[in-house]
This record gives sequence, structure tokens and C-alpha cells, in this order.
Amino acid sequence: MLPDDTLIQSDIHHFKPPRAGYYGTTEAFSQGGVALGNVTQDWFGYTWRAYIKPDGVYLNRTDTTEHKLVLALPNIEQIDFCFDQNMNVVIAYTVAGRPYLYAYAKQGYQQRALPDGARCPRVVLDRVRQSFSSQSDIIVGFMRDGNIYYLLQREDYLKEHLVASDPTKRKSMLWRMGWTQDGRIGFSWR
Repeated sequence: MLPDDTLIQSDIHHFKPPRAGYYGTTEAFSQGGVALGNVTQDWFGYTWRAYIKPDGVYLNRTDTTEHKLVLALPNIEQIDFCFDQNMNVVIAYTVAGRPYLYAYAKQGYQQRALPDGARCPRVVLDRVRQSFSSQSDIIVGFMRDGNIYYLLQREDYLKEHLVASDPTKRKSMLWRMGWTQDGRIGFSWR
């Protein structure tokens, strides 16, 4: 669930670290816990990086030298990622211009195509504290026809919600999505 159902458009300087940094679409950064699947320590305690190599998406905690292949798939063009409440990785990615979501479900990790015409997928967990775990959602944002939309995990990513429209249709990329300095979910588009 989005905080107070409030969304804002934001420039990159208003995002909380690590989303406030400058990086391209072949890597992404997110806060998380000590290890994949481990929620025993501070969820905000570590910065994680995901990046593309020819054989798939790799993940590493930035204060370690360990790099793990988390999605074995060639030809990935862009990525974004976050973690769910159980420190399972959630990856939004594009192959041949088509966006997909790779996320943990009851049956294990699953890949699913995002809606037709969607571009530039981004992901974020909206409520990261354990006390909100029953209310938290993975939010998947994307662009289509100059508009920003989002999907919610609790709706099985099926219902599209319009965030903003660009009447000039010049904006075509959802550049960044994440927590802003004032505690909201922000969207930065170009």
C-alpha cells in the first residue's frame, strides 16, 4: 500500500540514498538486509547493487566482494530491483524491448511479462519496516504512451494505476522510482 496513497513526481536529488545516486539502466541500487532471505538484522543496514553481465543479472552487497548470479538470462537490456519483506530479490528487466518482472511467489521465483506497451520498468517496496509487513506491497512502475503507471503486488500486478500524464508525449522513460526524502514514493521521468 502506498503511504497515504500519495505519489509525487521527483527529480533525482529528492530520492533517499542509494536511489539518489547517478547510475545508468544496466545497474541499480537498493537498501536491504544482511543477506538474501535473511531478515534477522537491520533492513536499512546495507546497500546492494544489481548489474547486468552477458549471462544475466548479478547481485552484491556493496561492502563485500561476493557476487551472485540471481537471474540467468542473456540479452537483458535494463534492470531495476528491490527486496520484498523477506529479503527475496525482485527484478524488473527488459529483453528485446519487452519488460518483465522476476519475483518470489508462493511457488518460488517466477517471471511474468508486464502489460503490452509498457517500457522502463522500475520496482520498490513501499513499506519496509517489519511492523508494516502485512500492508506492504512491491510497486512496479512503468511508462506507456507518455504516462506513468504502477501495479501492486497485492493486486497480483493486474490492475494499472495512472500516476501522471505528459500531454506533450515527450517523456518516454521512467528513469527512477523510490523513496523520497519526505517519505513518499517518487517517480522521475524523462
